[in-house]
Amino acid sequence: MKRLPVVGLVGLVTVLGVLAQDARMLARGVHPIDRSSYTDPRQFAFLAPILKDAEVVALGESIHTTHEFPIVRLGIIRYLNENLGFHVMATEGSPVDVWAAEDRFLQSLRTSQDATEAQKGLPFVWVTPEVRQIFEYQAASWNTNNKFYITAYDVQPGLSVASPDASAFRLLASRLAAYAPLPSGVDTEAWVKNMAPITHACLNYQQSDQQGVIDGIHMLEEWIERAALAVGKRFPDLPHATVLQHMPSNLRASLQRCKDLERDFSRYKGVRDTNASRFVLELKEALPGRKLMLWAHVSHISINGDGGFQFSIGEFMHRELGPRFYSFAAFAESGGAVVIFDDWKEDLGYTRVNGMRGELGKRLGQLSDQDYFLDFRQGGAFDDPMFSKPEAMWLEGGQKDLTLARDFDGIIWIKSIHAPDLPLGKLLLLSLWHWRKILTIAVVVVPLCVLIGIMYLKSRRRNQVRGQSNL
Repeated sequence: MKRLPVVGLVGLVTVLGVLAQDARMLARGVHPIDRSSYTDPRQFAFLAPILKDAEVVALGESIHTTHEFPIVRLGIIRYLNENLGFHVMATEGSPVDVWAAEDRFLQSLRTSQDATEAQKGLPFVWVTPEVRQIFEYQAASWNTNNKFYITAYDVQPGLSVASPDASAFRLLASRLAAYAPLPSGVDTEAWVKNMAPITHACLNYQQSDQQGVIDGIHMLEEWIERAALAVGKRFPDLPHATVLQHMPSNLRASLQRCKDLERDFSRYKGVRDTNASRFVLELKEALPGRKLMLWAHVSHISINGDGGFQFSIGEFMHRELGPRFYSFAAFAESGGAVVIFDDWKEDLGYTRVNGMRGELGKRLGQLSDQDYFLDFRQGGAFDDPMFSKPEAMWLEGGQKDLTLARDFDGIIWIKSIHAPDLPLGKLLLLSLWHWRKILTIAVVVVPLCVLIGIMYLKSRRRNQVRGQSNL
């Protein structure tokens, strides 16, 4: 009986020893990031051994519209471009929109204003000063040996600020016309009308539209065959012609997305990523060096099929490439940002971000006293129960259960985030729709109640005075 305390003590020491060893393993995966120099690629040299075998690297974000998330990843983009041979980044959106914007940018003076115009080839959530820095870096790289190029992997034509919906094809036609004439007998507006049904998230697509889209893609393919040669000659050191040549394949994937939905838009995200996944792999294989960076929300680059998201590109790439695919995402411990509350309603607004609560949130906060990159592969978090079970993480407008070490290969942990450096008026405008009820109460209901109260008190006072005078 006297041995029990000894046995218990030995057991406790063993458990504490295992926990200490796990902590040391996890600490090996922690790489502090200097917040004051996010865009300095030198501080990301720790990525060299982590990504030495990677062919596709996903640069995820848990919130689209922030100050910190774009610029910390710009530092990583710079390091990957200048040291590891990753010279192309593909974003959500569409190659149609981004190619047209890039074509204009390439032939501009490449000023800061031109960079602003180029970023309008992206969805509106990324038209911020922070994202503009990535386009400015791109333009500067075109005068170096490490030329960087931006395109899109997604299957959502007409999603950009510069060319919403069917105007994306009108803009594309105007850019292509500079390289090769429109095929004889083709009317531009009739072609745009044929292609329009696969824009606007397929909301206007009908089965009767299918043949018109097929014919439209076939015509575009013929036009591109003649234009691509001139594009390649004009920009021989960039994959501008390569992306153009694969555009018809992307549009076929866009059409397939509309067909697969069958107007069941509850499946939109999974159907979208299923059709985009194959194009990602096709694009990657066509690029010089066969390396590609992806810029997307965490829901698209999560590698765990059971992680609570519908089928994702990350799941597909993980299955196809194994360890040659590396997916990480940026998360916030605290702060505030402009978030998407409802994608379909374009419901945005500013809100405070609570990060992750509970023991895991506490542990993530204690791993470093500054921002950091945590590599789950190196840190052994796959075997850590705390990182391998669902926990609530802040994604856009609220919290969602994620299994960090199963959903991602690594994370960027930012201690505090802020809204983008936009004018106050624009930030308020972005929030008006979501906070309209509160604003209506604040601006209309409360003053009206105060006015009614004042009138009531005045009326009561008058009645009191009249009553006294009658006496």
